[in-house]
Amino acid sequence: MSDTNFDIYDFINSSPVAKEVFDSCFRQDRKKYYFSKKLTKFEVVENDKQLQNLILYDFPELKEVEYTKSGKEIISIKLPKDFLDLTFFINTIDMINTKVDPFQKEKAIFKRFDRTLELTTNELLIKKPMMEDEITEDIYNTIIDDYKRHFKDFDKFLEWVVACRFTENRRSSYLHFWVDAGFGKSFISACLKRCGILTECRYEDFKSPSSLSPFELRNAWLILIDEFTVFKKEFKNFTNEMITDAKNQLRSIVPLYAKVFMSAEQSPSFEDGVEKQITDRVQQIRPETIALENREKYIKYGNTIFVQCVSTYIYKFFQKKLQEYIECGKIEADKKATKVLNKFLEEYRLKTEDLNDILYQLFFSKIFDLRDNTDFDTLSRNDQTIKREHIFMKNDNTFLIHNVKKVFTLMIEQEDENFFKKAKYKTNGLDIVLKVPREDLNRAVRTKKGSKRGLLINPIDYVFYEKEGRWGSAIQKEAEEVF
Repeated sequence: MSDTNFDIYDFINSSPVAKEVFDSCFRQDRKKYYFSKKLTKFEVVENDKQLQNLILYDFPELKEVEYTKSGKEIISIKLPKDFLDLTFFINTIDMINTKVDPFQKEKAIFKRFDRTLELTTNELLIKKPMMEDEITEDIYNTIIDDYKRHFKDFDKFLEWVVACRFTENRRSSYLHFWVDAGFGKSFISACLKRCGILTECRYEDFKSPSSLSPFELRNAWLILIDEFTVFKKEFKNFTNEMITDAKNQLRSIVPLYAKVFMSAEQSPSFEDGVEKQITDRVQQIRPETIALENREKYIKYGNTIFVQCVSTYIYKFFQKKLQEYIECGKIEADKKATKVLNKFLEEYRLKTEDLNDILYQLFFSKIFDLRDNTDFDTLSRNDQTIKREHIFMKNDNTFLIHNVKKVFTLMIEQEDENFFKKAKYKTNGLDIVLKVPREDLNRAVRTKKGSKRGLLINPIDYVFYEKEGRWGSAIQKEAEEVF
């Protein structure tokens, strides 16, 4: 084909191979990338020779051999001279969205939307662990039975991991293992790693964009953070996917499935009141068992055989479930996975009070106590400020809370640091916390000391539940007594 008046679009439309080469070359931030269909991965293109070798590996039919006058063989690609330069110029992208769809028939599918490339492959891989020849079926069954007595929720946990992989909505795909030292956190991690489906992460990896490689996560059924301490607010943004921006890798959007946190201590994020957004997402398993290394069967057979048997069990379990889900088809698999996740959430939901409820009780308990307090000098400095500058009485026994946000802040500043960190984010949603219309927080009211703005409180609207030691709505209490 002549290079004169070369039109790249005419060429790629006339040759399926040229179209495939065209679809495999991309440029981002001046860097060139080539996607090898045989390797199923992106390669950074450092020079023309490397690119030629990659193309010929995927498309050997493009090989063109020439000879110099001395008879030396020269191998080149049978493509027009300007083809690759124009291809990289045209195929400029900002982002790549990579995912694995086991229901897809084709090995790899490219789709482009504006400057985003979507790459979907169908390789959902599980690595088969090795087992020593001397491990008989009896030994295998003995070890699995013993491990299930050690970790009673083992099968439910594995079922949950599979469900996270097949559901489209992974809102409740967070699980906290609160386990004592000796439970075997590293043991279960090692078993999952042997199956090739676990990626361990650090807190730093969840900064946006993440430094993780998209290929570290492509086949990760679950990601794990060990020595977990605090459930950072950023975690809520990684329900279904995250952005990675590793060095020499395309900036990518990658899907996330099961998110597992492990710690020997309870996380302060999961005590003293938790937001509903978290209780609707996070489950917690608290195994009560002896240390794995103290179990009779573990001592008898040793760690190596235990790891091989348990990882083989995980492999078999996942292979069986994988087949079941794929046979259901994409839509039914999603329905099945959603049912599993909903059931798991109900059983293992965080057992803690709602943060809004705790703040509601704190606010009204403090307000009514301060209103009735007659010994001003015994109050803390913050409480003195509230009583002196923010509580204003009316002649009809109602009273006004002036500058509700300031009063709320003065209250929570007196609580422990962990509680304060969680509560301070509620200052912009006090209408929800206090269960009043937003406009009621800043009404103009005439008090004994002149006109002020704030929340007007009528004591007859509130009642103290003696048995439960909490404040609530008088109307609600009346309705409860009727029924």
